[in-house]
Amino acid sequence: KALPFLPLGHSTGWMHLHAWAGFLAVAAFVLHAGLRIPTGALETCLALSFVGVAGSGIVGLALARLLPPMLRARGEPILFSRIPSLRRTVAERAAALVAPSRALADHHRLHLAEWLAAPADALAHLRGSRVPLQRRLEHTEALFRYLTPEEQVTARELMDLVKQKDLLDVHHALQTALRVWTLVHVPVTGALVLLGAAHALTVVAFRGGV
Repeated sequence: KALPFLPLGHSTGWMHLHAWAGFLAVAAFVLHAGLRIPTGALETCLALSFVGVAGSGIVGLALARLLPPMLRARGEPILFSRIPSLRRTVAERAAALVAPSRALADHHRLHLAEWLAAPADALAHLRGSRVPLQRRLEHTEALFRYLTPEEQVTARELMDLVKQKDLLDVHHALQTALRVWTLVHVPVTGALVLLGAAHALTVVAFRGGV
């Protein structure tokens, strides 16, 4: 991905190779170390780092399979770097829209302003739940009986902005999850490489090879 101009094949193929190599590494680890509890500081750290690499790798593989289809199901892709500015634009439009109406301005201040200003409902979005969105739309729609026809038109526009904000939150939650797991997987992999090298040197030293 970082060097797209080099003829290194498709990233999907490398992902599959990486996943199968990981599963083979798990099998090799079990055959080599067995299922016993490790003893000694180096052996314990090595085993824990391998479990961390394998566990985070499995989580990452699951996220890579589950989350992209969920993103595609919600429409056009949104660049992660653009989400904050788009969210800010939606929040400003909502505040300006409701300003002329006392009822909508109060509803916005009490129930929407804080939500519009920052990412929200991450766990619900990771589950694919739309309950938070439906709850906010229903809460806004419940005001219609107290609004003038002109205010009802404004309320519908506000509901459209609520949908836009919810979509931004979906992309923020799912794209963040796809990024965060690498912050665990990559450092633990580096630690595993260093500990593996130390383990190999220790074994050679004790066998008289050094």
